[in-house]
Amino acid sequence: MSIVGNLFTPRQKVLIKSVQHFFYRLFYGLDKIRSSYEYVIIKQNFSDIFFGYYDISPFNSIDEILYVKKKRNSNEIEICLNDSNDLSKEIIIATSKAWNWQQGCRLRWFPGSNDFIMFNFFESGRYGTRIINKNGDLIKNLNYPLYDISNDGNIGLSLNFERLGVLRPGYGYTCQSYIPIDLPNESINIINISTDTIIDRLTYSSIANFVSASCNLNNCYVNHLSFSPNSNSFLFFWIEIINGYHKASLLVYDIFKKQIIPLEIEEKVSHYVWLDNDNILCTSYKNPTTCRYFTYNLTKKSKTPYCPHSLYMDGHPSVDEDSYLLTDTYPDKNGFQYVYMVDSKSDIKKSLFKVYMKPVANGEMRTDLHPRFNHDHTKICIDSNRNGYREIMILKK
Repeated sequence: MSIVGNLFTPRQKVLIKSVQHFFYRLFYGLDKIRSSYEYVIIKQNFSDIFFGYYDISPFNSIDEILYVKKKRNSNEIEICLNDSNDLSKEIIIATSKAWNWQQGCRLRWFPGSNDFIMFNFFESGRYGTRIINKNGDLIKNLNYPLYDISNDGNIGLSLNFERLGVLRPGYGYTCQSYIPIDLPNESINIINISTDTIIDRLTYSSIANFVSASCNLNNCYVNHLSFSPNSNSFLFFWIEIINGYHKASLLVYDIFKKQIIPLEIEEKVSHYVWLDNDNILCTSYKNPTTCRYFTYNLTKKSKTPYCPHSLYMDGHPSVDEDSYLLTDTYPDKNGFQYVYMVDSKSDIKKSLFKVYMKPVANGEMRTDLHPRFNHDHTKICIDSNRNGYREIMILKK
């Protein structure tokens, strides 16, 4: 830790950053948004408006958009539906107590549908997944909170969100106190959506054998579950806390072969996207200050650098058409975050958007841009926090 880090409290460091950022903008221009592209903003006074993680699109195929609204005096979020082409059409269709600042309530459109919506909820001491229509009418409740769902809508992936909320604040749920269970039997559960039953389990003990059989399971957890495009497998992060450092390894589980495939257990992985059924793009840290993008191949078990000249910091990647990649950055020293489009063939990136992000003392409440495409890749949705409240920006390419 730096001397500055030892001398000042988190709130003092936020104040120092805010003053530094103000004078930078005073000298170079006070605009907090800089883009040559057209954009609209979804915001409301005294409420935080956001969606969740970057790995789910808030848009359906007719450009309706989902997001959540949190009033500062409430622990509950409102689930909102709007038309991204006419933002006057907002309606509140549901509420949820199962949410966090980084991933919301895993809100999404049911795969292949423009009419059905799903999200995680907490009621009567239990978590689950709720499926509703656009009027808010209940279609089905599932007894398991889902992290991801297959593209055909048949199976889902569930984990212990309370454990995640304790070991990685901002990603799990804390609606009630976490009570540890028999850790070797803690697991990723594969759920049959139709029957609402567990059809397969991937236990902590079985995962640990592929990474470090001697690890202390009390300091381990799983996060970032994501189905492959054909839903035959899914990736996940296995994280071990070592002296306060969260060391994340990348693994894949083949659902049909019931086989774990470790892809990165030496370096710390961070963010991911499936390029196709056999290749995963993932950011990886060789050390705490050196992050690069790599392509991991499941068949060859290979690791290949991806755009090393233009991508040399962490970000939240999404795949565009052909050879293009959408990603972002964390705040620079002056408080600005960027959205980039990267041509993987030429290894050249283009800045699409630049926005100021107000610093916060509580890292759990930080606002990452989390850029996401709509279905035809003509719009990009990001979360922002320019003035102390979250808002959604929709950039038109």
